[in-house]
Formats: sequence, structure tokens, C-alpha cells
Amino acid sequence: KTYQKLVNDAICGDLVLNFEPLSLSKLEELVRETEVLHQCVLLQELGVVDSIIILPPLPLAEVKEFLFNLVQHHQILGQETLIKQAKTQFADVETAKIATLIEELAKEQKISVINPNAKPQERSICLVPQTVAGG
Repeated sequence: KTYQKLVNDAICGDLVLNFEPLSLSKLEELVRETEVLHQCVLLQELGVVDSIIILPPLPLAEVKEFLFNLVQHHQILGQETLIKQAKTQFADVETAKIATLIEELAKEQKISVINPNAKPQERSICLVPQTVAGG
């Protein structure tokens, strides 16, 4: 429906882009170049465009929990080792994102980064002991 409305507006001269009327041929060219309709399920089912399988993004909470559990288990380990273990388990997650999750855990005071100003390969990550309430 949306595309048909755009086509009708282009034919009537009512479709404007950057203060310029957009012709039907220019609209078609723009749609082809941007591939804006390639995610349309109906067009995929009709075979007009190729089907694209889009995997849902991995919840980063799962990666963060994995990192924390690993530090809990080992008590202390190198940051590079921690990142490599996470990459083994979650290959699709970028290294920079894993480093950000480590920083978040440190801000939450669940872990501590030893030598935080050093190069990443020289940093160690250790568990921050949690106090037991009422004890």
C-alpha cells in the first residue's frame, strides 16, 4: 500500500524529495538502489526479492552473565583471557562490546579491573567480594 501511494504521488507530481518533484522512474531507481523493500515479507514470499534470514540479536545480558560467572569461578584472570573465553562462547559479539560489558561489571562493583590504565593485555580482572547482609 505504501509503495502504491508513493507511485501514485510520483505520477501526479505530488512526491517531493529535497524540494524537487520525484518522477516515477527516479522513485523506482531510488527503491532499487536503497533496497528498502527487500525486508518486505510479502515480496519475499512472492519471490520478487530474495528472502533474508535475520537472526535476532543476542541478548547482551546473557554475555554479561557469562563474563561474571567466569570471573566468579576463576576469582582472577587476565582481561584478554576473559574476552577470548567470551568470544569462544559468543562468536557474534564484538570484542569492543565485550570490553564494554566488563567495564559495566566493574562500575556495578561486581568485578575489579587491576591496572585499568595499562594495555588490555596487561590488565587482570578479579571478583569483588560481596558483603553478606546481616552477617
